[in-house]
Amino acid sequence: MIRWVRIFVWMRVRVLVNTVRSGFRRDTATFISRFAEASAPLLLAILLIPLALGLTIAAFVGGYYMASQGELLANGLPLRIPLGVATFLVIISPLVSTMKGETSTSRRLLLLPIPYGLLHRVQVLSGIGDPVIAIVSGVLIAFPLGMAVGGRTLAALITFLAGLTFLGLLICLTAAAGSLLQLLFRDRRRAEWVTSVAVVIMVLLAVTPQLLIGDVESKEGEARLLAVLQAAVSIAPSEFFVNSVRFSLAGRHLMALTSPVILLLAGSLLYGLSWKAFNQLLSSPESSSPRRSRQKRQSRSLNIPGVPPQIAGVAWASARSFLRTARIRLAIFLMPITLPIVGLALSSALEERWRNEVPVSTGVVLAMLAAALALLNSQQVLFNQFGIDRSGLTLQFLSPLTPRHIVLGKLAANGFLVFLTLLGGLLGAVIFNPSGNIFMWLAVPVITLSAFLLLGPAASLLSIFLPHGADLGQWGKKGNPHPTAAFIGVLLIGPSLGPPLALFAVGILFWKNLALAWTALLIWTLFSLLIAWGLTEFASHMLRSRWESLSLTAQDR
Repeated sequence: MIRWVRIFVWMRVRVLVNTVRSGFRRDTATFISRFAEASAPLLLAILLIPLALGLTIAAFVGGYYMASQGELLANGLPLRIPLGVATFLVIISPLVSTMKGETSTSRRLLLLPIPYGLLHRVQVLSGIGDPVIAIVSGVLIAFPLGMAVGGRTLAALITFLAGLTFLGLLICLTAAAGSLLQLLFRDRRRAEWVTSVAVVIMVLLAVTPQLLIGDVESKEGEARLLAVLQAAVSIAPSEFFVNSVRFSLAGRHLMALTSPVILLLAGSLLYGLSWKAFNQLLSSPESSSPRRSRQKRQSRSLNIPGVPPQIAGVAWASARSFLRTARIRLAIFLMPITLPIVGLALSSALEERWRNEVPVSTGVVLAMLAAALALLNSQQVLFNQFGIDRSGLTLQFLSPLTPRHIVLGKLAANGFLVFLTLLGGLLGAVIFNPSGNIFMWLAVPVITLSAFLLLGPAASLLSIFLPHGADLGQWGKKGNPHPTAAFIGVLLIGPSLGPPLALFAVGILFWKNLALAWTALLIWTLFSLLIAWGLTEFASHMLRSRWESLSLTAQDR
């Protein structure tokens, strides 16, 4: 068993090394791109080491102190909070990973002489490498060790046993959830619907407590918050571990042993469920939603007055490709829903004095926020313009199109996506509060245009130098742009959106003149247009020199 675990670890290391070494066969930019992408998990692990050490030391000190006092202090909150958060992350992590398309690769290993049972055990044991479980392991070892040093040896042994069963339950939980979700997501059409519903539920759950509880600082709001939290965590596995610690410190050792027994039984049930789902996952063929037979349609093109047909053709093809995906449609359709909810949460937090002194309605403020969200929600397409077309990018390069046609066509498609998302945000802002000067509302699309004129060509350059072969039908790494390009692109949203927004705000709040505010905004927009022309020409020149590398990267080669 240990031998096979070593083999699988070695295989993962070799995959990581080969990912980096494959960049040597390309140009320098491709090598840097591959290396930055492969080193991201290692950098994340290095950043988590101080957190793990800090929590481990705190657990040891807490165990020693509670053992010396002979009771569970602060109602067990120092244990309940981190272990409860860890349990939640272990439950939600398989859902997020499956939504992102990070499915198991065990099906490929069936070509090797490896039994199903061995593959399942290796998959379950691989859960130890999960960052959350690895950090919790250090806490569950250090806490009973501190209790033993504090003089409560028997209580420390019971706590250690409870910690082992709790850790085993977390490992079996993530394995069972992962296999069940992979079975659910095997059908692509069903996966899109489930993902959409899950994202909507997450958004609603994030803001519902604020709307239901109200002012948490008041005694009534605090009581409601505590009642909701107690009801939510009463059945959590972490509560059984905390109860075991409480009873063991009180000297009620038989009662303390009931929690490890319950955790062991629950973990065994989850292990059996994970084996059943894993076996079904490997033995059943993959399925896909039946597609209706459609008559072959003639290819259509979009004719825009004053726009060359080459640019319009590229824009039309790009827009059709990403508007078919569930994640892009969801980003557009969520805007009219989330903006009013955010407005309700913000309006309860804003003081009446602020609302009276600032001559801007909350609807206009939400519309300004929608401009930033429209740029942010388009990052999957905006910062990976030459990695989402797959083999279609090669066809564009082989067609009689100049690099300038391709760059401008993709910018037009990305601008259409940004303004379509902005339209949904404006609809949500109007639903929340339609009051305000009409010219303030009209300034929002102009501010967004000014920001896109700077951000769009910069995103084209990022897409050229840091491409990433992606499938927008997947969530997460397989559908996201290059991590470095996404990080730099998000940082550029502020400098692109900030100046026009600041100029208009200065005209309204300090100059007290809407006409001056519009004049400053239009001047900045013209200046942005000049910068955009220069950046577009530079991007067109760089695109020609990177055609071959971009074609290979778009096809994951």
